[in-house]
Amino acid sequence: MNLVNLTPHPIVVQTSDDPESQVTIAPSGTVARVGTTTEDGVVVISSPDNMFASKYVPVGDTVVPVHKVLFNAVEGLPSPAYDTIYIVSAMVAQQVSNRGDVVAPDTGASAVRKNGNVVAVRGFVRY
Repeated sequence: MNLVNLTPHPIVVQTSDDPESQVTIAPSGTVARVGTTTEDGVVVISSPDNMFASKYVPVGDTVVPVHKVLFNAVEGLPSPAYDTIYIVSAMVAQQVSNRGDVVAPDTGASAVRKNGNVVAVRGFVRY
């Protein structure tokens, strides 16, 4: 079985409570990403007396713009290949949920954490 890591980060899989069980899957050098474009966005701001749409959000003494992100096609994901599983980000995996050869690291409750950060996963997920 070929595991191809299409993320920019090493994926550490830990199969038991023993840290010695860790296996690291190095990045392949190709990164699968969801293409995006942005356009002006709108946020609804409400108060007890009023509700209105705005292209800006007040932050301290200033305002910052709101952008709407539109998701496009997945880039950098090879076609299915014999005996190969592609490891991608959760966002990519969600966009190609019809692909049975694509998984994402399971960073949910079962993940191994240190100081709140994921340091290893115990498995993969599909969407």
